Amino acid sequence: AKLRVRVHDICDPLDAELRSCQFDTAFSLNVLEHVEQDQLALHRMAELLVPGGRAIVIVPAHSWAYGTMDVSIGHFRRYSKRSFAGKARQANLLVEKQFYLNLVGLCGWFINGRVLRKPVPPRGQLKLFNRLVAVLRFCEQRVRPPCGLSLVTVARKAFD
Repeated sequence: AKLRVRVHDICDPLDAELRSCQFDTAFSLNVLEHVEQDQLALHRMAELLVPGGRAIVIVPAHSWAYGTMDVSIGHFRRYSKRSFAGKARQANLLVEKQFYLNLVGLCGWFINGRVLRKPVPPRGQLKLFNRLVAVLRFCEQRVRPPCGLSLVTVARKAFD
C-alpha cells in the first residue's frame, strides 16, 4: 500500500498534479468545522477520490452543543447525521455508515460550553476523562451511543 501526503488548502482549485493522484481514501479529522465553506471543501475532497473511493470524516456533532468552547477554538458549526449526509450527497458522496462517539465528552462539552460558558474545559475534568478513555472506548465499541461529541461518517464516491 502506498501513502501519499499532500498539503493543500482544500477550498482552493485543484491543480493538475493533485488531480492526477487518484486517491482511494481521504481522511478529514476535525477539520470541516473550521472551514467557513465546508460544502466546497467536501466537494473538493470528493473530486480527489477515484469512483468508489472513500472519505472518512470526523466532525463535531449536535448543533445544540455549540457553545463558547466551539467559538474559542474556531468552530463555525457542529453537525447532525442528517445535515452531514445532505452535504455528502451534494458532494457526490454516498453515506455508508455514520455513528457518534464520546457520549461522556458531549456531556462535559455541553455543561462547560453552554451552561457555564467556559472557553476551555477545566484541567481536572480533562485529567479524569483521560483516565476513563479506555473504559469508555471499550463500552462504546460494544454499544454505540445515541449521541456523542463527534460524528464519524464513512462515505463512498459515486460511480459516474
